[in-house]
Amino acid sequence: MTLSKATKAGRSKEAKARKQLTIDQFFFYQHAGYSHNPKTETAEQGRLRCAVELAEAETIAERLGYSFEWEWDSDPDLSWMSDEEREQDHEVLCCRIPDPDTPRYSLASLSGITDPDRSYRRVIEAELASEAITALDREIETLDAH
Repeated sequence: MTLSKATKAGRSKEAKARKQLTIDQFFFYQHAGYSHNPKTETAEQGRLRCAVELAEAETIAERLGYSFEWEWDSDPDLSWMSDEEREQDHEVLCCRIPDPDTPRYSLASLSGITDPDRSYRRVIEAELASEAITALDREIETLDAH
């Protein structure tokens, strides 16, 4: 749904979100996907929570000094596209967070990223950061338990 075709309810949700979120959180509210648990939250609450979490992951990744490497996907799977779409040129990339201690290993990675614009790249980087931070938290919890 585009903003020009947004419903009145959609516009009011976005206006409310703009007031309660930081600029970075609102970016993810507008550009990222989200999930929600219908037993504990509304779809809008899930969307807000996910936006906040991605902005937080982005900030923590910066503090931890994570970097993101983007490169061409040498063997992309485009089977999900129609024949007509596959005939067109596409930029298909991989993104990874190199392990700072052993750069040949990745803390998180994703391939098959098709035609990403600047906003989508930022979302991908925040999602990978969230994944890497979650794994780091689990590792710390495991070490603390022993």
